[in-house]
Amino acid sequence: MVKALVRDPEKAARVLPEAVRLVQGDLEDPESVKRFLSPGDRVYLNVAAMRPPPAFCPERDGVPIVVKAAEEMGVERIVRLTALEMREDSRFWLTQNMLAADESLRAGQVPWVLLRSSWAMETLETFVRGGRLWVFGRGNVGFYWVSGDDLGRLAAAALVRDEALGKEWHCQGPEELSLREAARRYAAARSRPVPVSELKNVTVGLLGLFSARYRFLSRIMRDFAPSSYPFTGEETWNTLAKPSMSIEGCARYLEECGDRPRKTIPA
Repeated sequence: MVKALVRDPEKAARVLPEAVRLVQGDLEDPESVKRFLSPGDRVYLNVAAMRPPPAFCPERDGVPIVVKAAEEMGVERIVRLTALEMREDSRFWLTQNMLAADESLRAGQVPWVLLRSSWAMETLETFVRGGRLWVFGRGNVGFYWVSGDDLGRLAAAALVRDEALGKEWHCQGPEELSLREAARRYAAARSRPVPVSELKNVTVGLLGLFSARYRFLSRIMRDFAPSSYPFTGEETWNTLAKPSMSIEGCARYLEECGDRPRKTIPA
């Protein structure tokens, strides 16, 4: 049986399969998390971090709550999706939240798995604004883009394979593409193709002097888009699963399922 902890069961029922049992609860309510969990459960944890301090952060504050409840309820393992490239010396609140969440999982008593994901292909859809797909920052840096569909397969493998336990797995897709290349291919593959426009680093930095939104984008590129991004996912491919979806396949998949990402950038 698959169950999901959701704040709004009615809303969740519109996007999750009927076979999923929906349990109402909230990470800010530790008792609801404990009621959701049962002895022997295996938990997949994928929470957003788009809340700067001092607001409650699902990663920084919520992950320790899940770990504590899991310890008390006899959960068998926790699989968490996190980021592949993070600067451990960063002062950016988003990076600090993610690093703190990772550490709370490693420090707990429940067997754990960390899936460190490269940039998700679905992120490209969130860059579509005003009839254009906007590229910003280091557009020439190559990433091994990975689809949410492939990440789901990797998570499913991590939930059942004992050799995954206690390790950090690098989740990278089948093809290295720069942000600029990925954007052009994704924009052309949409059912409604859009042109691609580019904002240079200096432009994003200047806009960040006056806009929290662009300041956030600038920090994202600084912390999560290094000057080089080597392939380190061979062990993951050989042990868990090999991602296979292309940029074009992701665009078609989003069109077919209608579940477009709705990430918001803090304003």
